[in-house]
Amino acid sequence: MNTITLTFAGLICHVLTTGNIERAVFVNAPTHDAQIAVLAADVIEVRGLIEEPSANPSERVFAINDQHLTLNTGRTERTVADMSFASFVPAIAAISDMTGIRDEVEDGVLFEGAHAYLDFQGGRLSADDATLHQAVFTGGPTEITQCLAKHVVYTVETGLDSVALTGTDGAVLRLRPGTSARITNEPPPEFTTEHFDMYSMILKDATFVATPHGTGLSCAPDGTVVEYATDDHVSPKGRFAIAANSLKSLKPRPKVPLNESCSDSHFP
Repeated sequence: MNTITLTFAGLICHVLTTGNIERAVFVNAPTHDAQIAVLAADVIEVRGLIEEPSANPSERVFAINDQHLTLNTGRTERTVADMSFASFVPAIAAISDMTGIRDEVEDGVLFEGAHAYLDFQGGRLSADDATLHQAVFTGGPTEITQCLAKHVVYTVETGLDSVALTGTDGAVLRLRPGTSARITNEPPPEFTTEHFDMYSMILKDATFVATPHGTGLSCAPDGTVVEYATDDHVSPKGRFAIAANSLKSLKPRPKVPLNESCSDSHFP
């Protein structure tokens, strides 16, 4: 068996559909570009995808804007969210007043709120414990202080000789087993405007989505808050997934289902 690893960063929401398919939803925020980056040596076949420049000569980057892709690994069971995901990537209902996810997301239809989807089954979703930082969500009824993971990691074992990302329009990206890929939905580095609230584009009836602000502290995998190992203790600019657990000294968050868990944006 070989392990496929996908690391997600950017304005991406993980939604479990009624058909038990895990769907990564790429929010159609201004200037955001949905991409997949893989080692050139891991690419077996490409059809119907636009290749974009990469600063790394050993890497290939493909645009997946306007694509509804499915990762075919031979697995059909429900994707599991582990304890780190449950601890550091909560449902977006915790920081918004949404009544649900837009019907287009459930149906897998691209619309003005979502410019790409990636479906998968089986495997495990985790928070990247090495990227945990503390932030305060403001803009809702109360402030919530949480630990956030910058990245969400998906791993799945497969016995296939190759795995393929296939699009509803005929696009194909076939990869070697054991591939690690980076999946992003990010703006250019010069785009520093707060835009976390743009998750509202895929939500029903949301009048607010709270915005996270970095505190300058990082978090250990057990939820302990620690200072950055820098002289100025300034929180670095970065991307993160919405945090989940409240530390013992902080206000507890509402208990919410993990059916819609959304990842990140810039630290404002």
